[in-house]
Amino acid sequence: MIEALRGIDRLTWFNRISGGYLLLMVPLYWNYEAYDSTLWEKFLVAHIVVIRMGIGWLLSALSNRENGGRFALDTPILLYLGLVALSWMWAINPLKSGMEVIRVLLAATVYFAVSRTYTSESRDTWLCGSSAALGIVSLVGVIQYLGIGFLDWRSAGLPNSTFYYRNYAAMYVAIALPLAFGSLVLTRNDTTRLLHAASATLGVIFLIYTRTRGAWLGIIFAVVGVILALRVARDESSAYGAWFTGLVRQQRTLWVAGLVIVAALLMPPAEKGELDALPAYKSSAAGAFVSILAGQGSGRTGTWLQSLQMIADHPLLGSGIGNWDASYLQYAGPILHQDGGLFARPHNDYLWTVTELGLSGLILFIWMPVGGLWLVWCRMRQSNNGSELILLTSLCAGLIAISVHAFFSFPRERMAATVIPFLYLGWISAVTRDSRSRPVVKVLQLARPAVMAVLCVLTLSTTIQVTRAYRAYFWADAYRTFDRFEQALAAISSAIELGVVDYRFYELKALIHHRMGDPEAALDASERLLKYHPHNPWSFHKVGLFHLELGNYADARDAFASGVQYAPGVGRIRRDLGRAYDGLGQPDSALASYEMALKAIPSDALLRTRLASSMADLEDFEAAKEHITVAAERLKLTRAHADVTVVGDVAMKSKAYDAAVLAYGRAAALVPENPVYQVNQVNALEAAGEIESAVAVLKSLLESAEPSDQEAIQKRIARMEQAEAGG
Repeated sequence: MIEALRGIDRLTWFNRISGGYLLLMVPLYWNYEAYDSTLWEKFLVAHIVVIRMGIGWLLSALSNRENGGRFALDTPILLYLGLVALSWMWAINPLKSGMEVIRVLLAATVYFAVSRTYTSESRDTWLCGSSAALGIVSLVGVIQYLGIGFLDWRSAGLPNSTFYYRNYAAMYVAIALPLAFGSLVLTRNDTTRLLHAASATLGVIFLIYTRTRGAWLGIIFAVVGVILALRVARDESSAYGAWFTGLVRQQRTLWVAGLVIVAALLMPPAEKGELDALPAYKSSAAGAFVSILAGQGSGRTGTWLQSLQMIADHPLLGSGIGNWDASYLQYAGPILHQDGGLFARPHNDYLWTVTELGLSGLILFIWMPVGGLWLVWCRMRQSNNGSELILLTSLCAGLIAISVHAFFSFPRERMAATVIPFLYLGWISAVTRDSRSRPVVKVLQLARPAVMAVLCVLTLSTTIQVTRAYRAYFWADAYRTFDRFEQALAAISSAIELGVVDYRFYELKALIHHRMGDPEAALDASERLLKYHPHNPWSFHKVGLFHLELGNYADARDAFASGVQYAPGVGRIRRDLGRAYDGLGQPDSALASYEMALKAIPSDALLRTRLASSMADLEDFEAAKEHITVAAERLKLTRAHADVTVVGDVAMKSKAYDAAVLAYGRAAALVPENPVYQVNQVNALEAAGEIESAVAVLKSLLESAEPSDQEAIQKRIARMEQAEAGG
């Protein structure tokens, strides 16, 4: 045993384990104290592992043991990295864009490290590592779907496993699942057969349970694409025969796996927590699949069309890496949601890439996976090594699956879906390399790993800072939720000090200041936010609201006007622009803003109240009554008694006494200990001619009134009863 251990090549073992770490640790890492583990938490884990891989590559180069020569994918990957780095010069948020540069740096380092250090001894270790990670991730997801456990894991949509959201998990499964099936076909060992079979079976079940239609399409295209390639090359390649033989050898295992998958399809999602929140058309696997055929999307089409305008304006080099979410808002006005929802990315990696990096970036982005597929196709027609061809076609299937899924989602933003495909590209390059390729100059052979390894090490501190900042942001939001504002403010201030990687840091800080009763500080935070999101109409809206609260009507008008410029169809911004005009004593401009807002938000109670007030000032009481009646009917949706009272006051002014009765009654129900609302209700009832009801309210008020007030109430009751009797 000791002699065997001594016989292991330490450098080869180091590189082999590094690849295994990447395949295992990035998918499996989960931090409960993080808001979204798939964003920066997994990024940090990948960064640490990639540093190890870069060091292994450098050591291999120094000892003259790397896979030498030039590789076909070196050029597009280096050009893509260079273009992304150059694009950082146009960054709106330098830190956010800088993290995208680091992401591509890490991915490129993975590719070069794997292509230069891979040996055949690594194959089984990596296949087992990939299957183990896929199996564990899928098992956790299946358990969540069935409502058995892990339901308290932080999630934006169960079943999410270790990926925060089910779609993010599906990205990873789409990449790893074909390799698990290929591993099953390759293995001849009973233990590894069980591992790969269980992993592949659980992966299929979990992928179905995620209801992620883009990933389903990716897998379908991958399977069909590989089958077609095998059939076309059947006469020139042994790949078809190798796959057929392997599948026949594993047919019992595949039959059992198929039966388990069919049984799992019959299981409905557990009616617990966020599993209830699945859209109706995704509540069953069949329904979700039919929705694909029906072309039922998730609001992406408008975003894609608007992105085309960005491409037209910046066709060659794009708008800059990391700038899409900020730049897009210059074009998105006509399709912005009335509720303030914004797309953070276009849900299409190809559109995303071309908008940020131009057509040159898109060419390179497509060149990389297509180049990998081309290498495999050429190898299929040259090699008779069946095991090698099964491995290569399995890796190809994973690349096809995630490339198709990228048409409907954003795998380039998530670290597992970034580094693992680049590991596949490096793996393909290493297996298909031509030993006769022209050697690289020795200086370059050493300089490239040295430079990339050093860059990975130097950028680690930035990744750590961003990860810590996002953790602090999460805690700030959690403290705010539980009204622990001092702790929330300390946490968000810490996040901002570490680095503003997300403009929402300032958005949350403004909210916390406002809840603490400090509108000046809230205004300052909102104005600082504009540096990182300069075209966001909702950011201008918040600036305007804080100016309104402080009585700065001219500044509020300017802020709302800027918001209207980017979102001309959003009613709430136009409504509040009217409020600013009211404050400036410009009733005509205010009324014009209100009327334009009415087209977008006809049921908005505040807008209707403002319109009623304006109409009452113009003595158009019929129109005022119409508006205030709509506002009064919406009162059941609010618990803000102050807003309800405003509706009542305007209703009285508009002579809409029934609406006033409803409004003041709602206010009195919300705050029964405040007698003012009940007195206002009595006034409205009396004006409406409902004397008996008014007397009833006064008598109930008499029971809780102060002794000093009781005499006045009794006199009013007597007067009203006398008037009613006389009437």
